[in-house]
Amino acid sequence: MRKIILTAFAIFASAFALAFDYVDTWASYCNGVRYLWQVGYWYDNDHEFDGEEIVGVSPSPTGAMTIPSSFESGASVRCIGSGVFSNCSLMSAVSIPNTVEVIRTQAFSGCSGLTTITIPNSTRSIEPNAFDGCSGLLSFSVASGNSTYKSSSGLLLTKDGTTLVAVPGGLSSVTIPTSVTMIGDFAFPEGSPLTSIVI
Repeated sequence: MRKIILTAFAIFASAFALAFDYVDTWASYCNGVRYLWQVGYWYDNDHEFDGEEIVGVSPSPTGAMTIPSSFESGASVRCIGSGVFSNCSLMSAVSIPNTVEVIRTQAFSGCSGLTTITIPNSTRSIEPNAFDGCSGLLSFSVASGNSTYKSSSGLLLTKDGTTLVAVPGGLSSVTIPTSVTMIGDFAFPEGSPLTSIVI
């Protein structure tokens, strides 16, 4: 039987925690949606970069949503902030631009209308619970050029296949790939209808 390691939250959090230093907050309109965003400098254990982080949207998006890749500053949107699209239950699809490097915790929590989501090549950090409560989500898709993540049978894994990052919230049964040796924190979403897990 394969050994599965359940990681401690503190270890996971410290590995992916980001420190932020913001300059200011602005509002912009795109396709009828008002975005609040910040231009800031942020860093983690391995990278330093600056760019725009989306920190709020209004009204709650409905239907198919395309997230802008930049705003007036000209800097790229590199981070989707915590809880930005939380409980946007009428959003049926979302297009994440190939500039986003970080998807923060609960960024898409409660988006029950989503059935699939594609992680672009640029994304290198997805925090725990980013997709918690997405009860209609049946699969993750990852762009083939992404160097950090991949998908397998709709599950979100690290590129090397050893860590299960996230399970879609709409699945009732899951077979964990044989390559997986570690299950990340909150990989199984709260309230999931899972009745069968094969390890």
